[in-house]
Amino acid sequence: MLKRSFQMLAVSVIALCALTASASAQAVAVSTRVNVDFDFYAGKKLMPAGEYEFRLMPNHQTTRLVQIRQIGGDAFATISSVSNLNRKGAKPGDVVFNKYGDQHYLARVQLGDSTYVHDVIKSKSERKLLKTIVANNNQANNPTTGQ
Repeated sequence: MLKRSFQMLAVSVIALCALTASASAQAVAVSTRVNVDFDFYAGKKLMPAGEYEFRLMPNHQTTRLVQIRQIGGDAFATISSVSNLNRKGAKPGDVVFNKYGDQHYLARVQLGDSTYVHDVIKSKSERKLLKTIVANNNQANNPTTGQ
């Protein structure tokens, strides 16, 4: 009876340790440092060119927060992202920007589980810019003739 109780206690302790290790591994924020050669928007905030740390904040939500901090500077932003399958084969630590003319917007980061990327939720200004570009392209592709 005592031996059986000891075995149950040992199994319980091992299970508890495994759960604790798993929970703490999930709670670790993943980050990368990237030198960005151009000014860019992170959400609605304009960030100057420079070296940045991109950090995926731990949570158990569909929407993930990404913190962006300029190394040796004052620029800082926290933006929302959505996890999607890494279909384009982004490598760990990749940071991707959308470019419209001379403006750059943070688009996605690959941090954490390599099967996923974190797509940045487009800001209001980026969505407005896209609508303008689409409208201009439609006008250019559909010329009208006067009669």
